[in-house]
Amino acid sequence: MSTEASDARALPSNVVRTLPYTLYVGTAAYAAVFASGEALALLVGLVLNEVSNHAAKAACKGIFGKDTVWIKRPAGAMDTGIYPSHQPKVSTTSGMPSGHAQTAWFAAVVFLHAVFRDPSRGIFSSLSSAISIVALAALTAISRTQYGGIFTVHVNGTPRPAHTVNQIILGGVLGVFNGLLALRVWESFA
Repeated sequence: MSTEASDARALPSNVVRTLPYTLYVGTAAYAAVFASGEALALLVGLVLNEVSNHAAKAACKGIFGKDTVWIKRPAGAMDTGIYPSHQPKVSTTSGMPSGHAQTAWFAAVVFLHAVFRDPSRGIFSSLSSAISIVALAALTAISRTQYGGIFTVHVNGTPRPAHTVNQIILGGVLGVFNGLLALRVWESFA
């Protein structure tokens, strides 16, 4: 198979897998270029959400132990970085909770709030945006598991799921909670 065909096959998983990083960079750039207070607040929320993910991983390891099935990534999971072409190694890091799922659902909550608070949007426009936001968050989370199909990370043509379903569910729940908390804090200052 040619390199181009191989790269094209990896495109869906690479796009979905890099969405959290794209969100961080895009939000930071928007905040800087347009001096946007709302984008800066979103960036702070994203960073705090990331900090809470690391704290949750440490807490889960402390409570359950680092070798328990709830904490471990699925067999064959690899540390793939942003792009899995750098000779990845088998992952030994905690998979509980999924940071990708947590970030995706945090952003979904914030974006859904923005969509539905805009009075200039019609109901059909709001609903189609909401469906797209929820679908993208769900796809990002599911892509981290064995059920992600073409969206699951592949290394040398082999699917390498990074998380179990339980790990993405907990990540999603924490992301929704953090998103609601961030909106509450934002509205208390607005």
